[in-house]
Amino acid sequence: MIVDIWSYEFTVCYRKGIDNSDADAMSRIQVPEKVIQINSQENKFTSLQEMKDAQLEEPYLKEMIEGTVKVTFPFALKGGLVCFIKYDPPVLVIPKKMQEKFLKAIHEHITSGHTGRDKTLEKAKENGYWKTNNEDVKTFVKKCTKSQKYKTPTHKYKKMTSIEIGLPTEVWAADIAYLPESTKGNRYLLVFMDYMTKWLVTAALPAFDTNTIANVLLYNIVLV
Repeated sequence: MIVDIWSYEFTVCYRKGIDNSDADAMSRIQVPEKVIQINSQENKFTSLQEMKDAQLEEPYLKEMIEGTVKVTFPFALKGGLVCFIKYDPPVLVIPKKMQEKFLKAIHEHITSGHTGRDKTLEKAKENGYWKTNNEDVKTFVKKCTKSQKYKTPTHKYKKMTSIEIGLPTEVWAADIAYLPESTKGNRYLLVFMDYMTKWLVTAALPAFDTNTIANVLLYNIVLV
């Protein structure tokens, strides 16, 4: 090939790589365009054709697919579908009508375990994109009855504070302990303690209710 071009007159010119797209394309082996699918097999919640049909129902996605507007970063067309390429790896842009179905697929699948907001959002971003995904995932998880029923409760503990004590017998603490049944049939131990003097008053009970506790307080403490 080099011998063949000697019969022509030509001048060799330098061109920056950024401007030399023709030669760059010729020097590379063409890589077939790959369709970006939802990454996880478990989240294959719809067919690519259904996804494309749904994307065509949204004006801004339809314009990109049909080429009436230029597709620019962070979007790209792959296999006729609009993808979000800012994530690594790129993911499909999930149209409005498919978003709830998509969230159910990643949140309610048998292997998902109804995860919380953060993990569900992380999984959503691994498999799809839309502009309000953060807010929508938060709302979706909040409305999920199973997530709310079985989630680990978060307890906020207050700091310990001192109790103001004036005179003896002014402030009492009370508690009931469940113990093995005695020979007299008592199963509970009612305990009163004076905060000031630490004086203890106890009463063994076969059962308890408000009247029983009130009687112990009256006859074992007040009227003593």
